[in-house]
Amino acid sequence: MQVSESIHLKDQTIRIEDVMDTYGTNIYHLVYCYVHDKAIAEDLTQEVFFTAHMKQLSFRQEASVKSWITRIAINKCKDYLRSSYIKRTIVSNILQPFVKNTTLSPEEVILQKDEAETLSELVLKLPIKYREVILLYYYQDFSILEISSVLKVNEATVKSRLRRGRDRLKLKIEEKELI
Repeated sequence: MQVSESIHLKDQTIRIEDVMDTYGTNIYHLVYCYVHDKAIAEDLTQEVFFTAHMKQLSFRQEASVKSWITRIAINKCKDYLRSSYIKRTIVSNILQPFVKNTTLSPEEVILQKDEAETLSELVLKLPIKYREVILLYYYQDFSILEISSVLKVNEATVKSRLRRGRDRLKLKIEEKELI
């Protein structure tokens, strides 16, 4: 006898495996942006989907499954970052895989990679309220409305945090003379 692993939505049932297939990579990348460690990101990603499975009956359908899973992931990351285990230096890597462009010279590729790493480091140094909206908007392609739902703040707050986060990044970039 096999136990059904699914999230129930009105008249539709979504299997947890389908949710993992659909959102697994995005959730992993989001978690990695918070923790900067592949092994920890993999563990936390598994915890996210385990929690989703265990809490599937509490899903109230006020938001999409994507927003619900993302909220679980953000909460798991914040819990991890608050834990005493994480009181160490985090070395940041590129937030998204660097896409090679065959028309660029090797020197240009290295320069772009360095700039991407520097930008990633600057994003990761932002206060959490700015960092999470920038990560969700630019790296996870969430809309303002989706971010508002995930973070449980109004849309104006999301827009404000995005603007302020970009302004802070711009200042940091100018200080480092990247532009």
